[in-house]
Amino acid sequence: MPAELLRVVMTDDVATMRFGFRYLRQALFGEMTIHLKGGPQRERLRRARQKAMDAEARARNIAQSHDPMHGDLE
Repeated sequence: MPAELLRVVMTDDVATMRFGFRYLRQALFGEMTIHLKGGPQRERLRRARQKAMDAEARARNIAQSHDPMHGDLE
């Protein structure tokens, strides 16, 4: 984190809250709101995005398997 941003976040409550929101958007939804240097951080983000996509695909498959319109439960 740039020194100026760190100074502002450490001294301004509203800036701290906004930075927290950016962090949560990145951690929970994979939005690149905070620059990452690369290396392990980028790999963790890639794995988290893949895990979220896999979970979404599984949920979609489960929903379709219980949908009579797909003919699986007739």
